[in-house]
Amino acid sequence: MLSKTRPKCLVVDDTCMYKERSRFLENYARKLWDHALQVHFKGYLIVMALFTDGISQIPVDFALTATSNKKNIDTTYEKKYHFNSNGYKRREDAKKSKIDVVKEMIQRLSKRKFKFDFVLMDSWYGVPILISYIYKFYHVICNIKLNGFKYKYKNDLLGVNEIYKKEKAKKSKKKHV
Repeated sequence: MLSKTRPKCLVVDDTCMYKERSRFLENYARKLWDHALQVHFKGYLIVMALFTDGISQIPVDFALTATSNKKNIDTTYEKKYHFNSNGYKRREDAKKSKIDVVKEMIQRLSKRKFKFDFVLMDSWYGVPILISYIYKFYHVICNIKLNGFKYKYKNDLLGVNEIYKKEKAKKSKKKHV
């Protein structure tokens, strides 16, 4: 049973679905990267959204993604589906980036009137375009990537290291006062 007093959180993460030996798959990726094992593999990524209050956990949405790189998708056994069918929509999801899939998940959950306070994500999703999109509606909890992205910080665009240095300098000034 969900608690009425605890903060509600949407947890977004992905996991690898290896299909190395499968021969008759539709729209799978020939070459995906598993960050945990540091290897390339053939298959899909499952992006999942889980609703939790810290005690109860409820899976609320998922998407099978292959890759947004069209050259990397094997379409040998692709079937033709009507554009209004659910199968067609899932196949289109498989061709989108994980960032776009997460945006669409949050839109769907908002339309379904899911109430949550925070979105908790893996560091892979810690990119400015997704964080700024989610932050319009919810608080965001995730590690930030240290790869040259600029974030809006007090009306300036700064890198993570610059923000960290400013905050550290501010804290050390408070100690000496």
